[in-house]
Amino acid sequence: MPTVYVVGSEKRGTLHDVATVWKDGVATPLTDGSRYAWALSVAISGSDVYVAGTEYAGTAGLRIAMVWKNGVPTPLTDGSKDARALSVTISGRDVYVAGAEFGGTAPPLHLAIVWKNGVPAALPLTDVADDASAESVAVSGDDIYVAGGVESRTSFSRSSFLFDVAMFWKNGIATPLTRTDGTEEGWASSVLVKQH
Repeated sequence: MPTVYVVGSEKRGTLHDVATVWKDGVATPLTDGSRYAWALSVAISGSDVYVAGTEYAGTAGLRIAMVWKNGVPTPLTDGSKDARALSVTISGRDVYVAGAEFGGTAPPLHLAIVWKNGVPAALPLTDVADDASAESVAVSGDDIYVAGGVESRTSFSRSSFLFDVAMFWKNGIATPLTRTDGTEEGWASSVLVKQH
């Protein structure tokens, strides 16, 4: 009989949402409820359970990108800039987490990022000209695939309005999945690689 893992959040007599992983319906909290937290993705490698999620830093509404291994938390960011972790996958001994981090500009613009073993893999997938997010990550061999989106103003056109472009990245190289001229909008939320 298979073992089923589900992640999310719940309130159980606490003020804030508690990041939680359920194994065959049995809940294990990942946080103590002192701050808002959400578990958003789960991956299994052998007997190890990896969970990606987000926890509020407790100041100025900033979020910390988090990954838990067997319930032990590892922050991917320090809480000085808003960030979120949205997807986790395992390849061999490497842990990949996709998400976004504040790029340090105003208005608030986020960079789409993949962390590898706790550090940003190479460069961010986007620059500070657009608000972006890496929503999902998959790895096949040496290739890293990411799905997400860009709220574009300048990268693809010079229009004065914002529009969303569904994006796919392979090894950091971006491919728009929807039109980049503002005539249609989209956002990519998941990627899966099938071996042949």
